[in-house]
Amino acid sequence: MKKILLLGFLGFIVAPPVANNVCNRPLNLLTLGYYGASKSTIINMLNGLCDLDPVVKEASTSLSSAVTTMYPCSYGGRSLNVVDTPVFETLKPSNFGIRKQIVAEVSDIFRDGIDAFILVVPLGRTPEHSIVDMIDFLNSLITKDGFSRGFVVFTNADGMLMNTNEENAQVLRFRDEIVALAPKAERFLNSVKYLFFRHDFEETGVTKLDTSDVKKQFVDQVYTEVFKLCEANNGITFSTNEMKRAKEKFKSQKREIEEYQSNRKELEESISTIINQKENVSSDLLDKINKIRKIAPTLTFQNPSCQTQDEILTAEKNFHERTKNLRDSMHAHNFLQNQLRMVPNNVTTLMGEYSKARQEYNIEKDMFI
Repeated sequence: MKKILLLGFLGFIVAPPVANNVCNRPLNLLTLGYYGASKSTIINMLNGLCDLDPVVKEASTSLSSAVTTMYPCSYGGRSLNVVDTPVFETLKPSNFGIRKQIVAEVSDIFRDGIDAFILVVPLGRTPEHSIVDMIDFLNSLITKDGFSRGFVVFTNADGMLMNTNEENAQVLRFRDEIVALAPKAERFLNSVKYLFFRHDFEETGVTKLDTSDVKKQFVDQVYTEVFKLCEANNGITFSTNEMKRAKEKFKSQKREIEEYQSNRKELEESISTIINQKENVSSDLLDKINKIRKIAPTLTFQNPSCQTQDEILTAEKNFHERTKNLRDSMHAHNFLQNQLRMVPNNVTTLMGEYSKARQEYNIEKDMFI
């Protein structure tokens, strides 16, 4: 009897859980991309417009949203709330206002959080500065904890076979290209999934799919992957408060960079003043000047133009650390220089005080003699 009860108890422990229905709802999908990446085309596909004729298709891809807009989409009995966002620009100053707009408007639309996001990237035609801006823009909106919610969608992939090996090779090339410019982006690149969108046709290696079938296949893949991601997260969304934190962290990082750059400029100006001074100096001060000349770095330090904000901050921090001994030597030089400049004043003051004391002494002496 005891054995039977024990077996029954163990059977109760390992019984499968009740089916989880937390993803049986419209899932929230955020789309991001810069101008010309075909983000609007992707949204049209998710909205069921797989049979657009060429004229309508061309018009739809030329539009770029100036406001954040939500589109209720459905396919195969599943639903998505797809949010289109203003495209980010290749001019960094423009992006500060855009990211502020996106965070504010997405937080208002997706108050219950985001299930997934899509970053749209045109295949094979992304210049370095656009890659840098893309990573900066992403880091200003998504924290590291949200990277696993992402999908990179390669557009303009018509010339690639629908072949796992070829697609994997393209992903590796893309990762290498990004990491070469932004090493800290590796975590993001390893966290997201990659999808390929063919605009017009697709060679599978065996058959050729027509335009409508290609797009329907892509849409099915997106819906499937987004719902799988939701189930993997047990329906828990990525909070839009994390987007606000990402934006604030990005702004704070920018201020830190500006402070380092200001200190560096001040350092470079001070070095130039010290090593180029023409006045006669004492031997002690000359020793300190020579030491500064010896350890001073080049005065033309500049960060490469194509670097993410993460990499710029790292470079500025490294420069600050490397010049610690130099700053200490400059402080010692300035202290000694100030002391030496004070010597004449101190002598004059001492002579005055001595003269006054001598007069007082003579007066007191005459009173007793």
